Amino acid sequence: MTRVAKKTRKVVLGAPDGRITPRAGLHLVAKLDKLLGITATIDGAGPPFKRRQRGLMLGGVMMALAETMLAGGDFLSDLDHQRKDQVGLQLRAVPNLPASTTVIGLGKRFDELARAHVEQANATLVKGVFGLLPEKRRADLAAQRPTIEYPTDTEVYGRKKRGSDFNYQGQRVYRPRPAVWAEAGWALAADFGSGRSDPRPQAPALLARAISALPAGLSRPIVRADSGFFDAKLATAALTLHCDYAIAVKRTDAVWRAERKIPDGDWQRAIGMDAEVAECDYVPKGWPKGSRTICRRVKVTAAELSSDPRSRRRRTIDPNQLSLLTSGEADFAYAYSFIITNLSGDIVDIEAWFRMRARPCRGEDQGFETGSRYAPHAIRLRVGERDVDVGRTARAQHLVVAAGADRSRRERRTRPRQASSTRARMHSGTRHEPRWTARGPYITRRSSRVLR
Repeated sequence: MTRVAKKTRKVVLGAPDGRITPRAGLHLVAKLDKLLGITATIDGAGPPFKRRQRGLMLGGVMMALAETMLAGGDFLSDLDHQRKDQVGLQLRAVPNLPASTTVIGLGKRFDELARAHVEQANATLVKGVFGLLPEKRRADLAAQRPTIEYPTDTEVYGRKKRGSDFNYQGQRVYRPRPAVWAEAGWALAADFGSGRSDPRPQAPALLARAISALPAGLSRPIVRADSGFFDAKLATAALTLHCDYAIAVKRTDAVWRAERKIPDGDWQRAIGMDAEVAECDYVPKGWPKGSRTICRRVKVTAAELSSDPRSRRRRTIDPNQLSLLTSGEADFAYAYSFIITNLSGDIVDIEAWFRMRARPCRGEDQGFETGSRYAPHAIRLRVGERDVDVGRTARAQHLVVAAGADRSRRERRTRPRQASSTRARMHSGTRHEPRWTARGPYITRRSSRVLR
């Protein structure tokens, strides 16, 4: 039997093919913009932020930045790189993509008034999208009490980031403060603070703006916030705005004293995790009448405890128990988390609801004070007599335009793939050629025809 040598296909370096774009997925963003009128809504929300109404206005600038981020851009210089993609520009909602220098100049005009106009436009868009949802989805949202949630810090890198500061985890952060309708996953209003700013003074006004952005016909909202928003003024504002509240409690000496008074027989098994729940008599001065504090405890062994004094877990353990655990006099201790709320009902159900609302972003053994991060997800809109699926790319665009989506490391890794899900592909041929695009080379099969 004669063995025939297998031919190796020759790989040659081809010239850049201007007919191919790695960002064809942005065509979906353009369709969504046409359907919802995102750019026009932002432009019409207030007076123009330029004296001469020429070129891109506020809506076009916001949309261009959102599309750039969805296509993998993290810096203003990415605008210049993506401007070279002539085929991709024709598919975008903003085909005349501005240069980075233009955006820098326009950014200096983005003042508090312009931010308020964007937020007002976002409220209009939220109500419009809600009306386009299929009847079943609208009914499901209307059947639940809307939860207004406050996510937490966003990590940044670089010592020269103005206004950034280190949080308790040792991360350099800014503090974006979007108020999010949790069940829908939509940002309703937002503030942006430096890493040194206290979010509590602005929280009542932010809540009022978020409530005004909710569609009509919903039930009484619930405000859910982490310990960074632990303030009686927020609870009072929630009641004034006809909301209930559930806020994580900061661990103080008074909280620890109240926890130690809980009788052993009062602890009940938690739902969905190996933990126990009880109610303590801690109600801080100045909080509304009817407030109650719910405590959860999780057993921790010495092996599970980090030796780093900055460890978050160490701060969740009663100081008296911590000293016994670290000295070896105790085999285990308990890590505690607390929430203060005016919600009536079983404390086990309330604790499970509060914890599970934050589950998408973190492990369930962590405490209450870490807020949720919301990854944009697919939605379905009702257009005429048919349902239209709007994918993750388009939904992310809406969140970015609305209030600046919270971008975790995982989101930064996946975003380039979201907006690049569709590409022109070459038919089969006798050899492979690397084709250069605006984002780099990839190998395709050589042929005289291209799928359009």
